[in-house]
Amino acid sequence: MVSKPRRYHLLFGLRLYPWRRPWKLSSWKRGRRLLAAGREPRFNKVPADIVEVGFVEVPQLFSAKTCSTLLQLADRPAAKSAKPISNALQLDVKGRAELLVARAVRDSAVVKNTMLAVYQTEHFMVENVKILFVKPGVQAPPQIPHADDSCNARGLFGIFHLKPGQAPTECADYKPRAVYPLKVLIHDDPPKVLKEKCTVCKRRVVVPDQIARRRDFSTLTCEAVGEACRSPERDDTAIQAAVCAQLRSAFGQLLKPAAVIDGMRPCGRTDTAAGGGLLAMPTLVHRGPGTLRSAEGRSVLFFTIRPRFYGKRSLVNVGLYDADRQIHGAWLLWKLRKHGQISKKECERVERKYKARGLPLTAHENDE
Repeated sequence: MVSKPRRYHLLFGLRLYPWRRPWKLSSWKRGRRLLAAGREPRFNKVPADIVEVGFVEVPQLFSAKTCSTLLQLADRPAAKSAKPISNALQLDVKGRAELLVARAVRDSAVVKNTMLAVYQTEHFMVENVKILFVKPGVQAPPQIPHADDSCNARGLFGIFHLKPGQAPTECADYKPRAVYPLKVLIHDDPPKVLKEKCTVCKRRVVVPDQIARRRDFSTLTCEAVGEACRSPERDDTAIQAAVCAQLRSAFGQLLKPAAVIDGMRPCGRTDTAAGGGLLAMPTLVHRGPGTLRSAEGRSVLFFTIRPRFYGKRSLVNVGLYDADRQIHGAWLLWKLRKHGQISKKECERVERKYKARGLPLTAHENDE
């Protein structure tokens, strides 16, 4: 038996006619519903605060004409080559459209100030430009909570709306004080890490993400990375154990499905505009909201921004950002289990809880 839709909002008393569905509500009313559910949005419009909040809002980065050009790509026959990813289709953007995107990003003062705050350079490259879209009428569930990288040294990512009124990206609380492990490749074993000499004792130390972001090691000391000068260098086994411990500390919320899913809140305003969106740290745990409450589909632009350095800073190799690799519950369990950092019983408990939330981790095993 199908129950009749309520005519009145329980908290705000807004009149909802029987033929009006939640996805037909205005973005203002949708925002009120989020507040009523205890999911008030997170905000940040200050570029320098991205390192504390995990993201910064960028209003109207792309013009209506550019958004229209990009939307047309998803409607062309070539869009049949779009690759399925999690809850959407992914279409690579090349040629003239890619140049339009790169030009708009390069001309943005917000983007330049954000790069200065994180990497101490306003020079960068726009890469991995893609359209992520769900066709109208398709009911796509929210993504599994995930981060795009294990560290922040390789660059930022952007997600921007190509249509107005779409549900915003959601995120968990960011951990600005966490030690994010910098591995030149996310999946290498034993891990290839960045090592530089201590300026005091000349001992080679593993450089953490926060220092590596700016590629300046002129003041690097053992003390700065929590080690003692002239102590023995760590071997591969010790480095691997430290990486696993850092991963668990930084992304441990992914092992608590109920808490991380219930803690997801919209990034920025709920009355989204075409051309607006956010830049985010790749270690921010986030997800696409899906289209279960919308019959009109969803189309967003995704890209990465890699900092560019000159002189000695350009010689530092931290690896390349890999947009096809993500840090999620399935990958984290695999990594910790492989190195004996988590029990089989705990793994099974986490897997059961994800499955109870409609997010079976078996669907993400190939991401390992």
